[in-house]
Amino acid sequence: LWVLYKHAPAKMWKVAESFAKNEQLPFVLAQLVASTFRVLRNHDPGRIESMVLRIRDRFPYEVIAGNRDARESLWEHSAQVLAALYVWNDRKKSRDRLFAWAVDPVTYFDQIRSAVYEVRQAVCQGYDDDSPALKDARERIQGLLAKVVDYSAAALESYYAFGAEEQKDKQAEGKAFAHCLEYACAPLYFGSGAHNEKNLDRASPILTDTGKRKFVKDVQQMLSRLGDIAVPHTVYELVRVLDFLLPGDPALCFDLFAHALTVSGQKYGFQGESLGVDVLVKIVSRCLADYDYIFSDNGRREKLI
Repeated sequence: LWVLYKHAPAKMWKVAESFAKNEQLPFVLAQLVASTFRVLRNHDPGRIESMVLRIRDRFPYEVIAGNRDARESLWEHSAQVLAALYVWNDRKKSRDRLFAWAVDPVTYFDQIRSAVYEVRQAVCQGYDDDSPALKDARERIQGLLAKVVDYSAAALESYYAFGAEEQKDKQAEGKAFAHCLEYACAPLYFGSGAHNEKNLDRASPILTDTGKRKFVKDVQQMLSRLGDIAVPHTVYELVRVLDFLLPGDPALCFDLFAHALTVSGQKYGFQGESLGVDVLVKIVSRCLADYDYIFSDNGRREKLI
């Protein structure tokens, strides 16, 4: 279809519309979405969005238990294209669908994961050399991540407030909320440069201290909320992000680090993990060696102790 588009675009759109309306095999539609729609998204975002949503409505998402389902790849690729349509093309219907998933993570956590992975490069893009387009895109994805974090953190707190028997009954829900916090933190970790990411198509490392300062201020509330409730694996990624961002704003990064360690970390045993000890020692040592001036503040000295 991409080849046909170059020579006869009107015919190509007609064929694509026919597939979206009539094709019965989810595998065929998954390939259509993954290849043709992804490539053509910028040429006509409205048309692509309409066809993707039509396909999603024809094959509505549902949680599958047990063996793999033939529709899974279709759901995955269409979630990714909807994320791109929202973040890069500012399509409202795509936004509405994504934000509906964000407040129902028990059902849609794998759709959230697929969507966030597709656009995680946008989370940190433009902090060293900005443009309006990059700023708008990252504000959209940061807004979606913040929604995921706010909802899932509150839900996980409610889960932990239950008694042991009720927690056991709702264990699957608790895991889904924890997974969503992990998926929200992952773009910050893998996309910012905190992790030596090999797949640079999905990352946009922040290279300057000025860029790091802007970024940590933009996502400060999200980082703090993750520090309230995240499980040890997510706290580890959070702390690695703060270690990476430390030169940008040492005082703020240390405060967020101390918050994560003394709230979520202490609740759920992060200090008992060997990785937890390693990153704790590393960050405190760096702060004392390179940014000791931040401890002229009495409250911060108390946090250090």
